[in-house]
Amino acid sequence: MGLSIQEFFRLVLPPAGWFYVVALGGAVRKGKHKGYKTLDSNEAVGWAMGEWQRSQLSVYFTPCTWTQQYVQNEDGKNKNCRKHPELVHRLRCLWLDIDSLKLNQTIKESSADLVRFTKQVGLPLPNAVVRTG
Repeated sequence: MGLSIQEFFRLVLPPAGWFYVVALGGAVRKGKHKGYKTLDSNEAVGWAMGEWQRSQLSVYFTPCTWTQQYVQNEDGKNKNCRKHPELVHRLRCLWLDIDSLKLNQTIKESSADLVRFTKQVGLPLPNAVVRTG
């Protein structure tokens, strides 16, 4: 049985810090932002993602948290922290995105390669796998 959004976030996201979430509409590659939020809890991130998914938007989030909610740019406007690695607060998981289609592989083949790789370099096997299609 799969995890709920909140259960997934409790597993992979740090328990403290500021979280960054963005919703994209239309052609994802064009990156048209419908909205972004900097939130202060796993529950808030789960809520935002659920709301945006109900609107059939593509939703992305950072796997780490930030030390502050915003950073001011030269114009004095608040900007999100995602382009400031020095402000990363915590990272709880190792994040890996395998695009089987681009590798010209089936999901089963990509999974087998991942298992071989983790054993070869001494990493643990994944404790969560998300298949997004």
